[in-house]
Amino acid sequence: MKFRICAALSLSLILSACATSGGRRQIIHVHTNLPGAKVYQDDELLGQAPLLAEVPRKSSLQLNAVDGQSKTTAELNGHYRWGRSFAGNLGFLSWAPIGWATDLLTGAAWEYQDEVNLDFPKSRPSNYQPPVIITVAPPIAAHPNIADEVGRLISTDLSSTQTSATVLPYNQSLPIFNDHDMDNDDQGDKSDRYETAYRLKASKIYLGTVDISSNPHKVLVKGELQDILNPAESKSMDFAFDKSLTPSIYEVGWTDRSSEVVSVLPNSIFIIPASGKTSLTINEQNVSAEEVSSEGFVEKTTQYLAAISLKNFLPPSKRKEWRYHFRLTPSLSFSYAREHFNDIPALKDVQFKRFHTDVGWGPSFNYGNNRYNLYLNIFPTVGYDSITTEWQGRDYREDSLGVTVGLEIGAMMFIKERWSIQIFSRSATVPEGMWSNIISDVTNSPTSVDSAAFVAAGIALGYTFPNKDLPF
Repeated sequence: MKFRICAALSLSLILSACATSGGRRQIIHVHTNLPGAKVYQDDELLGQAPLLAEVPRKSSLQLNAVDGQSKTTAELNGHYRWGRSFAGNLGFLSWAPIGWATDLLTGAAWEYQDEVNLDFPKSRPSNYQPPVIITVAPPIAAHPNIADEVGRLISTDLSSTQTSATVLPYNQSLPIFNDHDMDNDDQGDKSDRYETAYRLKASKIYLGTVDISSNPHKVLVKGELQDILNPAESKSMDFAFDKSLTPSIYEVGWTDRSSEVVSVLPNSIFIIPASGKTSLTINEQNVSAEEVSSEGFVEKTTQYLAAISLKNFLPPSKRKEWRYHFRLTPSLSFSYAREHFNDIPALKDVQFKRFHTDVGWGPSFNYGNNRYNLYLNIFPTVGYDSITTEWQGRDYREDSLGVTVGLEIGAMMFIKERWSIQIFSRSATVPEGMWSNIISDVTNSPTSVDSAAFVAAGIALGYTFPNKDLPF
């Protein structure tokens, strides 16, 4: 009995995992030349045209429209979803046939044209007017906080000017837009808007783009009040709001929305009282340096700092939901330490002064909400390294300037709007040749270092500067 239950559960999980995303039902736009005609799928009343209707996905489907004694019919022919169904399930490799079969059985493999005409042989004037319900999509902006502030202002303005319509509160609509991947960086395609309008029972969606740089005193919004049911009735609609009403532009505003993805200059500083050290691989064995007590004020200060780092972090959204985010950001760091290698007998009493700095720019993968952020940064960098030591009355020095690769993984917690605590691990490659040379010179014995890296791990304290305080 237990085996049968486990087998049934396993089969259910496999079928649901392999099934195509996008669901077994589709939202379509039904219109007719007799507004107010009742639209049916089989014997089920879907509503009065024009309307958005949710219908099951099949290889074919019939819709009927009735107006008094008149009736008309439209046949919907489903098209196979080569992208969503075939290619989507192909990723499951040997399980792909199960996914394809599941989609065919459930109907998820099919897709209709999203526009359906149910025209009668003769048209006539009609007084039918569907209720006008307006919703505001998150406008395109450099940051969700800016989009939300402007979206609320637009919603309030429309409520006072569109007196014959119902305007949905922005905060009420926002989660539905987010569920369909419509946000400050993407306003979706036609199917996304149909889905969102259907869920909100809205007939019009305002889609806008925020401009915070063209006017020194105003936030400008250019957009369109898109009529979902009667596209010909859509109209351009622009707004201008005083910048005092959108305080986020001073904290997270950029001159254009591309800065949400691409940032050239840093806006945050991190002080890292962590464990930082050099790691070498010699003859396939890993050897890590140990820190030596420093001398003098500067060295004693740096003894407690693995590194100081400048980065660019997108300030957190005020929303609580978790989101993925990708950016291309800069990084600059430097560190200094006095080290020795206890695991190498010939170097046990030799102290090395090591200085490392790098500057780079690369991808940053983030997953976070209004308080927490998990991230992975990969930075191709230009790095400068210097190693010096004094041994048996002689001074030794090696310097190197070249391209390195930095990797950092960590978690951040924003303790205040701009202050954060970071738990992280960071490594940056160091030219192994310089360590080979200086070790060979000091020991008077040829030594080959296979690889070298600077590694830091621990807790960092960070501060993100608001835009108004930055000199660029």
